[in-house]
Amino acid sequence: MPNQSFDSARFLSEYWQKKPIVIRDFFDSFEDFVELTELQQLAQEAAVESRLVRCNEDLGYQLQQGPFTVGELPSSQDSDWTLLIQAAELWIPDLQQLIEQFSFLPRWRIDDIMVSYA
Repeated sequence: MPNQSFDSARFLSEYWQKKPIVIRDFFDSFEDFVELTELQQLAQEAAVESRLVRCNEDLGYQLQQGPFTVGELPSSQDSDWTLLIQAAELWIPDLQQLIEQFSFLPRWRIDDIMVSYA
């Protein structure tokens, strides 16, 4: 649930589509909805839009599009990578709870939830 001190009316009148803002501690408490292993499993599915971004000192940033094989996916011990899962709420139903916390925004403005794990 959003922090009680967050004023959605003020946000919409002063910031929404007007100027940038950083909102720290938006949630009173936040629990992760997903583990790395679940994201790795999703990234192997052809129906799931996934990307892997790696940073290499010599080559810079490199982007790979999924689906991935097990051998292509990094482990939590590896460094300099980010795994992205687009429209994650379609595959992880608990993420719908996250969208509901932004009900003060017009629903047509919310596309989907992209999960990034680095």
